[in-house]
Amino acid sequence: MQIFSITILFFLSSFAPHSFANNDPVPSEKFIGKAACANCHQQQFNDWKNSHHDLAMQPVNKNTVLGDFDQTKFSFHNTTAEFYRQNEQYFVKTQNKKGVLTEYKILYTFGFTPLQQYLVDFGQGRLQALSIAWDSRPKTEGGQRWYHLQADQGEIPFDDMLHWTGSYFNWNSRCAECHSTGFEKNFDDEKLIYNSTWTDIDVACESCHGAGKDHQMWAKNGASIKQNNGLINLAPKGLWQIIPDRNTAQFTPNKDHEKSLQLDTCAHCHSRRSALTENYLGKKFDESHHLQLLDENIYHSDGQIQDEDYVYGSFIQSKMYHEGVVCSNCHEPHSLKLRAPDNAVCTQCHKREVFDTPKHHQHDITNTGAQCVNCHMPETTYMSVDPRRDHSLRIPRPDLSKKLGLPNACNTCHQEQSIDWAVKKVESWYPTSQKRMTHFAKTLYAGRKQWATGHDLLNKLAHDTTQASIVKASALSLLTQYPTQETLNTAIASLKNTDSKIQRSALGIIEMLPTEQAYQHLASLLDTSNSYSNKAIRMEVARVLAAVPLEQLPKVQAQQLANAQNNYIISQLVNNDTANSHQNLALFYAKQGQISKAEQLYKKALSINTKFVPAMVNLADLYRQTGKDSQATVLLFNAVKVMPENAMAQFALGLQQVRQKNMIVAIKHLQIAAGLSPNLPYYHYVYAVALDTNNETKKAVVVLENSLRVNPNDQQLISSLISYYQKLGDIKKVQFYMAQYQQ
Repeated sequence: MQIFSITILFFLSSFAPHSFANNDPVPSEKFIGKAACANCHQQQFNDWKNSHHDLAMQPVNKNTVLGDFDQTKFSFHNTTAEFYRQNEQYFVKTQNKKGVLTEYKILYTFGFTPLQQYLVDFGQGRLQALSIAWDSRPKTEGGQRWYHLQADQGEIPFDDMLHWTGSYFNWNSRCAECHSTGFEKNFDDEKLIYNSTWTDIDVACESCHGAGKDHQMWAKNGASIKQNNGLINLAPKGLWQIIPDRNTAQFTPNKDHEKSLQLDTCAHCHSRRSALTENYLGKKFDESHHLQLLDENIYHSDGQIQDEDYVYGSFIQSKMYHEGVVCSNCHEPHSLKLRAPDNAVCTQCHKREVFDTPKHHQHDITNTGAQCVNCHMPETTYMSVDPRRDHSLRIPRPDLSKKLGLPNACNTCHQEQSIDWAVKKVESWYPTSQKRMTHFAKTLYAGRKQWATGHDLLNKLAHDTTQASIVKASALSLLTQYPTQETLNTAIASLKNTDSKIQRSALGIIEMLPTEQAYQHLASLLDTSNSYSNKAIRMEVARVLAAVPLEQLPKVQAQQLANAQNNYIISQLVNNDTANSHQNLALFYAKQGQISKAEQLYKKALSINTKFVPAMVNLADLYRQTGKDSQATVLLFNAVKVMPENAMAQFALGLQQVRQKNMIVAIKHLQIAAGLSPNLPYYHYVYAVALDTNNETKKAVVVLENSLRVNPNDQQLISSLISYYQKLGDIKKVQFYMAQYQQ
């Protein structure tokens, strides 16, 4: 197998970042730009040209625009758009956030295949991506047309966050850091304006290799390969070799394999994550980002992709990852093309005569079922036209589909066949396979459903050393629903795991303890000399321990906590253009008793997003705690007015009205909240309690039983039914639910 190992040289060049608003140079100390790289590395530069990275973002002109701008009109529900050109410039006329038809100048293209989006100048330094995109696939595949990215979501209100004018389509916040090089957001959260800059408009050399100035100096000063060449180490972790008596290649790690940051560098963008720092080039992924775990609606319970995960979260579940495979083993890193066509990319390591044969895949070699990826990397289509492969590289499990309703590769292709058919086929082809052993899917499924059995299953999974760290971390995150001594013991043991995903999930359990007790378990993690702690974890510990008075700690421990708290605050300001970051800081300061500062930050969050319900609800709770009930009432009624379909807002208002003993109004809003959240049994439980309090116990048991059908085995629902049926004198029902509760 070829190994991705190149030496990069740069000549000195004059270079500076640019802003889309004025195109004026902005001084740059470290970035030198792709043109400087090409001076020495023409072959790599040529390979990169016209790749997805190169075409990630481009200025609009006749060579870059793929869409039809010949006075073309498009309509979708409440949205209309007309695309046209004037004097070599490109425009769209479509509805703004008030529903008024407005002309916008298009400045940039975004991507090129299988779709191309367009960015418009929205004023105040903002770029917005249109939600109407060009399907750039061939006409024979259904392409060469305008279409709406949210075609499956129905009508989008003009003032909704999901409208193209809303925060979800803002380039500065949601897209830029992974579509341009050397990006700096530069958001002023007082004036609410951006002054964003970049050094290369696309994903160029320094997006992966790091800023090139030090490398230039290294090259200029003699370029000894034994020296640090000033770039990020992107070498593979080792060498794969075909061994005659093995069916798969054997991996031999490099001497410095732990220093390789290839996978971390790719993961910075090819993952669903939140950033903890703006300057993450050259850092380990877990020190610079929090990764999305295998949560419901993002991943299926067996870890298959459901919503967009951007690869990394899937890949680290795979056996390939754990054996040492990295991105460049399969993908040429500059062109991004596969190392070989079709199955040949797999048979670099997997013996062809064993795996690329009908005896293994059970399909005629001319059939698409004979392609390795169609069984082991099934596709899920996003953005209506963009099929993406699951990089967890799993073995199809139709037996799990039958038990848990999960997708499987067999029935994805053979949609005319039943799941039972697929199960029987797999069993007949591989009768002695060990791959149908117990799978973590059953455990995560039980935890998501809050079944009583989930407690033991999740605790066992969290301790299972054979499982991927993201799986164990996901199990720990679900254990917050089972606050027992065993769960606490599991969390305490997990704090010393060297994987920060596991540690972070364990922190979620420790956080439920009283602050003084939590400190006893977490204090050691604040010590920077600890081998099992990193900066990202120390910041999370600082958040959990925000209420700890520094003056009551020994000097060394107080300084450690203060440093971690300062770093946590800085990490939240990385995303100071989002309401969520200011809310996080508000919660932090509220824990510290800095009520005025917390109130200001909640208001700041709402100035950025006037419909951000979590900030409304938490600010209302702050008002309640400080005796400002009338302000809390006004805020919560406004929340349900602007976001009537938001269950959290309805629930918070319902609870607030219960406290004020306005039971009729309370029950109305609790009923709405429960109706909006069939899978949140707690909302149904509180609604039932309110009904019972209002002497409507018979209605309460109906609510609980309806919820129990959706959330079987929920212990709180069952115990409440026992209590209410005792109150109603229905002994048979009491006995029936007692039997369920004891299970």
